[in-house]
Amino acid sequence: LHPRHAAGESGSIPLSVDFVERAYAAGRVPPGLSGREFSNGDIELLAGRAVDRSLRPLIKPGLAHDTQIICTVDAFDKHFDPAIIAINAASAALHLVNLPWAGPMGAVRVRTGGVIGDNIGYDIVTGGGAS
Repeated sequence: LHPRHAAGESGSIPLSVDFVERAYAAGRVPPGLSGREFSNGDIELLAGRAVDRSLRPLIKPGLAHDTQIICTVDAFDKHFDPAIIAINAASAALHLVNLPWAGPMGAVRVRTGGVIGDNIGYDIVTGGGAS
C-alpha cells in the first residue's frame, strides 16, 4: 500500500498483481543463467491474472492508493497449484491491511467429472476434468 500516489479520476482500481516463479522453485537451475531469471511465461501471466481477477471485484471503489501484490514461488512440489495458494495468500495479506474491501476470500480447484475432490494436483488437471 503506497500512500503517496493517489488514484486518478479515471475510476479504475489502482491494483497491480505480479506472479513470479523462480527457476529454482521446481528444482531446475538453468546453465548460463548468471543470476538472472527468465522472463514471465504464460503460466506466470495466467496465474497473476487469476489472482487479480479473484481479488479485484472485492475491492471497494473507495481505494485511493496504489496497491501492489507480488506472489513469489520459491518452492514447488509439482502437486499443488501455486496459483491457488497465491490467491489465498494474497487474500490473507489484504485482510491484514486496512483496505476498503469485502474480503477475505478463499480459492480451491475442484474436479467436476466423476469423483469430487478439492485442491487436486497437476496429474488430474492435465488429464482433464478440472475447472
